[in-house]
Amino acid sequence: METEKSGKIEYKIFYDRDIIHLMNLLLATKKELNHEKTELSYNIQYKDGTIDSGFDQAVINQNRPIQSVLLSLTNENPGVSIIIDINTNNTRDNNIYFVKSEDCDWVNEKSLQIQRVIAATSNQNYYLSHPSWKIRIRIISSILVSSFIGLLLEGLLLEAYAAEVHLFVLLLVIIYMTISQIDQFLEEELESLYPIVDFDASIKPQNKKKKKLFLLKFLVIYFILYWFYTFFLQQMM
Repeated sequence: METEKSGKIEYKIFYDRDIIHLMNLLLATKKELNHEKTELSYNIQYKDGTIDSGFDQAVINQNRPIQSVLLSLTNENPGVSIIIDINTNNTRDNNIYFVKSEDCDWVNEKSLQIQRVIAATSNQNYYLSHPSWKIRIRIISSILVSSFIGLLLEGLLLEAYAAEVHLFVLLLVIIYMTISQIDQFLEEELESLYPIVDFDASIKPQNKKKKKLFLLKFLVIYFILYWFYTFFLQQMM
């Protein structure tokens, strides 16, 4: 009777050394099985669209950012299969590991070995990578920006409403488009810099600087908007 075990991979950053650890784990498993029909495959897809396939660590090109990694070991005769699928574009069907065999103990052992390698990798920022927190950040940003613009342009909006309805509507449209652009910027930056699973090979040491710079800008803008918001609010009271 076949036993299957799978697990989700989330909120992790895989360096090239982590990918190599997983590759070595599958290579050691192939040697352990010692079966001529055991097939081992490493597939690396890069963000430029190219895919490198092979059977050793040479498939990792440290000069290009990685999009996805698919590592597999299969042998239909004894019914053995291990698949490790890691992708920066998180969906229900990827960022998983899967182990199958007729030997329940073997499945548990290999699953535990994979879990240990994954657990040893660096953690992604949970609050900036979790989908629900990204939505919360965008909602809070939209409320803060719209409140700030509303306070800043309150007099102009009232004058426009009293003088010309069309002008008032135009100002509202401009405000809406501004908020939409800020929201789109935040969405793109958060998805780009903080995916649920990311790769940080040698090509991306600058990614840390980009993330720190983005976070610094984000906090500074929030502080300035909040300060202006409270300042105008106090002036009005």
